[in-house]
Amino acid sequence: MRIVVASLVALALAACSTMTPTPASCVAGKPAVQTQLYFGLSTKSGAVSPREWRRFVEREITPRFPQGFSVADVRGAWLSEEAKRTISENSKLLIRVHDGTPADNAAITAIIDSYKRDFAQESVMRVDQNICVAF
Repeated sequence: MRIVVASLVALALAACSTMTPTPASCVAGKPAVQTQLYFGLSTKSGAVSPREWRRFVEREITPRFPQGFSVADVRGAWLSEEAKRTISENSKLLIRVHDGTPADNAAITAIIDSYKRDFAQESVMRVDQNICVAF
């Protein structure tokens, strides 16, 4: 199991160092980046409440993404090295489609840093994918 986890971590780190190439051409729309952020809601002192989440969205996400974003309730699982078992928890999935500029990246990084600080989280999983988008 550790080999599988180590392989997945290595693959994820490699993906961070080289983004997938922008699509050469889009059948419809234009090239864009879709970022998914996974926010675990479990903390050492309990769960992030719906009210705390709403305040976080209002204070940290909405001002940085006034053009829009989506949030979904999801249930995730991850291997806890400390507990030596797989932990399952309620989570929030934030989806943001953007141009991939340094300003977009800075906004995303600021949101991640704020969540980790505010809710004593070790990490927020980030997935970036090049896509084509049309409205």
